[in-house]
Amino acid sequence: MITTDDARSRGTAAEQRDSKKTFVGMVLASQTGGDERAMEPLFTFMSLNAPSSKADAVPLDADTAFQNDLRRAAAGDQPRTDTAAAASSYVVGDDFVRDPGDVAAGERMITECDRLRREAAESDVVRIRQLVELAGERWAADRDRARDSLLAAYLLPDRGVPDCLESLVRMYALGDAAQHGSLTVEGISRMLAVPITIPAELVGLRDSNDAPASPTPEEQLKVLVQEINDLTEWHGTLRFTLSELAFHDADELVVRNDGVREALSNLYAVTAETSNDVPRLPVSPAALATSRMTRAGAGRNIVFSGEAVDLLADSARQTLRDLDLDPLQMPLMHIHERIFKELEITEQKLREHHLAMRKFNPFEPVGAAPVFAPGHFPPVDDPDPQDLPSQAPDAQLPTTHGTAKPLGVSDLLLVRQHLSHYRRGDVAYVENVLAHDKLTHSRRDTEADERTIVDESEQSDLRAVAQTSAENESGRASIQTVAPGYGPLAGDAAAKTFAQSVTDQVSATVSARTRRVATRRQLRERQETLEHVLDNSTSAQVDRGVYQWLDKVYEARVFRYDQRLLYDIVVPEPAALYRRALGRLGAPVPVRPAPFTSEPEQIEDHNWAYLVAGHGVSGFEPPPPKLMVVTETFFGRAEDIDHESRIANTVLHAEMRSTRLPKGYRAKTYRVRASLSGDKPWISVTVGMRQPSTVKSDYMTGPLYDERDSIPVGVNVTCFDGSAPGAWTFTVGVEIVCERTPDALAAWQAKAHTAILEANRRRFQEYEERLANREAAVRVMLQSLTPEQKRQIVQTEVKRSALSVLTNQDFGGFNAIETDAFAFPHPSLSATDVLSPYIRFFEQAVEWNHVGYGFYPYFWGRKQHWVEKLAVHDPDPSFAGFLTSGAARVVLPIRRGYEPAFEQFMNTGVTPSTDEMLNVGGPLWASLASQLQEQEEPETPVGEPWHYPVTSGLIWARKDGSVPRWRLANGVRNESSDPAF
Repeated sequence: MITTDDARSRGTAAEQRDSKKTFVGMVLASQTGGDERAMEPLFTFMSLNAPSSKADAVPLDADTAFQNDLRRAAAGDQPRTDTAAAASSYVVGDDFVRDPGDVAAGERMITECDRLRREAAESDVVRIRQLVELAGERWAADRDRARDSLLAAYLLPDRGVPDCLESLVRMYALGDAAQHGSLTVEGISRMLAVPITIPAELVGLRDSNDAPASPTPEEQLKVLVQEINDLTEWHGTLRFTLSELAFHDADELVVRNDGVREALSNLYAVTAETSNDVPRLPVSPAALATSRMTRAGAGRNIVFSGEAVDLLADSARQTLRDLDLDPLQMPLMHIHERIFKELEITEQKLREHHLAMRKFNPFEPVGAAPVFAPGHFPPVDDPDPQDLPSQAPDAQLPTTHGTAKPLGVSDLLLVRQHLSHYRRGDVAYVENVLAHDKLTHSRRDTEADERTIVDESEQSDLRAVAQTSAENESGRASIQTVAPGYGPLAGDAAAKTFAQSVTDQVSATVSARTRRVATRRQLRERQETLEHVLDNSTSAQVDRGVYQWLDKVYEARVFRYDQRLLYDIVVPEPAALYRRALGRLGAPVPVRPAPFTSEPEQIEDHNWAYLVAGHGVSGFEPPPPKLMVVTETFFGRAEDIDHESRIANTVLHAEMRSTRLPKGYRAKTYRVRASLSGDKPWISVTVGMRQPSTVKSDYMTGPLYDERDSIPVGVNVTCFDGSAPGAWTFTVGVEIVCERTPDALAAWQAKAHTAILEANRRRFQEYEERLANREAAVRVMLQSLTPEQKRQIVQTEVKRSALSVLTNQDFGGFNAIETDAFAFPHPSLSATDVLSPYIRFFEQAVEWNHVGYGFYPYFWGRKQHWVEKLAVHDPDPSFAGFLTSGAARVVLPIRRGYEPAFEQFMNTGVTPSTDEMLNVGGPLWASLASQLQEQEEPETPVGEPWHYPVTSGLIWARKDGSVPRWRLANGVRNESSDPAF
C-alpha cells in the first residue's frame, strides 16, 4: 500500500488512542445494540486521528541518481511528462528489480516477510539481522534499487508493480531498524502494516492531468455543425452511388460461377434458345436455389464487368473504394446490402446529431448546415433538458478508477446512556387560594365537545435529538447514514468534550416547553365532567400550590471501538436518476409549450402551417395565395366561309367587358393567347390601359397598372387594311395575373396571430393541468413510501453515485444477461465470471452499512433543474434534501484488511481476483455472516461518565407551597435539599 505524505499510517491501536484527535462534523446515527451496564446507545461519532509522524511510515526517499533526476524533472516546466520519461528509462534498465533474484538474499526475504505477516516473535529480530549479514555489502545498494524500482513502478501505473517490491522495501526497512537496535516485535508488525510514502516533491505527479481544456460551447457547436454537413454530404453520395449501380445493360454485367465469368446476356440467350423445345421436368428446391438463373436473378452471382465499372461516375467509384467494395469481385447483391447498411448508420448518426443540436440553439441556422430551413421557425415546444444518448461501453471488466484520496484513519466512538434518577425542574404553574375561599376548576365534554389539548415539545426519542444536536455542533452539512453505523466524524475537541456538548444541547433542547391550546368539536353522544377543587374555606391564611416539572437524569459515557480508514468524496446530484425515474411513473411528462412571441408580420406563407399545427390551431384557413389568375374568353366564326358575300364569309366582332378582380388583389400582368384564321385578319385586345394587337395567331403579355376591384377587357376583330375579306374564325383567351396586396396579407396575419395566441394560451393551461395532475400522482406515490423505503432509496442512490465516482465508470458494461430463442433471460456464465470479482470487491471492501453522507444545496447541480428542485416538498426533511441536492458528501469506511487492496485499485484500477477474495482466512476474506450482521467489537471506556437532564412530562406538587431555590456549583444548578422529595 503506497500513500503520499499527507495520508499517514494509523500506527498501533495504543499509540493512536493516545494521539491528538481531529474531529470533522459528520453525524452518523447508530442503532448498535448492547446492554452492558444496562446502558443503551445514544449516538455514535468518529474521531479522525491526526496524521502520524514519518516514523510511522516506510519512506522511499533515497539519495540516488534516479531520484535526483526525478526531483529535477518535478521542478521543470512539464513535471509529469519528464518524471514519467525518467521512470520509463529506469524500468527498462538493469537496476530495475523485477523479481527477488535480482537482489542479494531476495528469495529469503520474501519468505520471511510472508511468515512475519502471519506471526512475529522475539527471535525474529535476530533472524532479520542475519538477513542483513547474508546480503553483506550489497545490502545498501540493493535497498536503494528496491526503493527506486517501487517508486518508478508507482509513477507508471500502466506497467504495474512487481509483487515482490513492496515486501522487499518493508524487509529492508526492518533490516535497517535491526541494525540500529530499535526493532521490537511490535515494531515488526507495525512496519509490515504502515503505508509506504513517496517523496514530498513527487506528490500529485502521478495523478495530475495534462489533458487540454474542454472545448467551449461555441467550439462544440462548430464541430457539431461540421459533422452534420459531412454526414449529409456522405448520405447524398451513398444515394447517388446506389442510383449509379441500379441501371446497367445485360452485356455490362457478368455471371460468375465456379471461377468462370461470362456475360449475363449470354446466359439469357442460352436460356431463350433452350426454353421452347426442351420438356420441363420437376426441379427440386435445392436445385432451384443453386441454379445459375435463380442466383443471377437474386444478384448473388452477378458482378460488374470492367466496362460497367468504367461507366460509373468518379464519385461512385471513390465511394466503393472508401467502403472497400470491389464490383469486379463482389456480388452485386452484397454491394447493395453494404451500401444500404451504411445508409442506415449514417441516418442514425444524423438523428443523433440533430438531437444534440437542441443542446445549443435548435431553431436558428448555424454556419453552412444544410439541415435547417430558412425563415422564421420559432420553437412551439420548450421541453425539459434531457441527457443526450450515449453509447454504452463494451461488456468487459472496467479498468478505470477515480482520484479520491484517503481522508485518514478514525476511531469509532459510541455514547451509551442509562436512566440514573429523577429531579425536580422549573416551576410548571402556581395555584393561589385566598383565605376562606374555595377554588374549583371544572371541565365538561359534550357532543359539541370543546376540549383543551395541551401539546408539549418533549422529544421521547433521544437518539433523534442527539443526532440533530451533533449536526448543529459540528457546523457542517447535515450528514445521515446509509445504515446504522459509525456515526459522526466530529470537530476540534476531545472525544468526551464533543460528546458531552451534544448531550448538553439535547438536554437544553428537550427541556424547552411550549403550551398550545387547540379546540375541536366532535359530534358524539358522550358527556364527561372533571373537577379540581382547592378548599381553603376554613383557613384564615392564603394557601398556595406550587407544581414543578419532573426531569429524568441520564448518565452517559463514551466507549471506543476499533479504527477504520476513511475516504471522503463528493458526488454530483445523487438523486438525478431517481428524479428521472419519477418522471416515468404514471402519465408521461407533459411537454412544456414555448411562449408564442412572434409578431404578426413574421407569420408568412412558408411557416404558417408549422406554427398553426405546432400550437394546435384547428380549422384555420391558409393564407390567401400570393397570385391569382382571372380569365376571360372571346370567340367568333363567320356564318359561311364559302359564301360569296363578304358579310357572310367574314366575322367582324367588337366586345368590351368589366371583369371583377378578387378582393385584396391587384392586377400585375396580362397574358393573351389569340388564334386567327382568314384573309389578312386583325385583332386588338384591350386589358386595362393596355391594347396589344396582332394579325396572326400569337401569344402576347405585358405589365398592368395595379388595377383593383375591376378591369376592362375587350376585343376588336376586323381586317388588316380594309381591302381583304378579313377573319373567318377567332378565339382569344385573356389571363389577368393578380398579386396579393399587402393589406390583405396583413389582415390575414392579424387573424392568424390572434388564433395562435389563443391556442398557445390554451396549451399552457392544459400543460399546467396535466403537470399538476402528474405532480399530484407523484406526491401520492412519495407519500405512500414508508420511512424505511425512503431510506433504502437514498442509500442505494448514494451508493451508486459513490461507486461511479470511485470507479470512473457508469455501469454501462455490466450486462451478464442473455436471452434465448424464446426471449427468456438467463445469466451468461462467461460475463458473470468476468464481472464477479469486480462486484464482490466493492461490496466487501467498503462497509456500506457504515457509510455517512450529507446533502449540499441545489445550486451545486445543473442550473436548468434549479426551479423544479425549489418546488419540491416532502414532509421528510432528509428525503427532501436528497431530492433537491446539487451534490452530496460521502465518507466511506474501508473494511479492515482491505486497505492495501483498495488503495491499489485507486492507484491502478486493478481489483483482486475471485480466488484472493475467497481465500478463507486470507486478508480479503469477508464471510457472509460478517456482512449481514456486524460482530460485537471490544469497547474501551473513554473518560468519566457525566449526567444530563431530560424532560419527562410529569409534574410534582411541592408539599409546603414554597418556591424552589437553586444553587450554582461547578457549572451545575442544584436545588436546595427537600427531605420530603
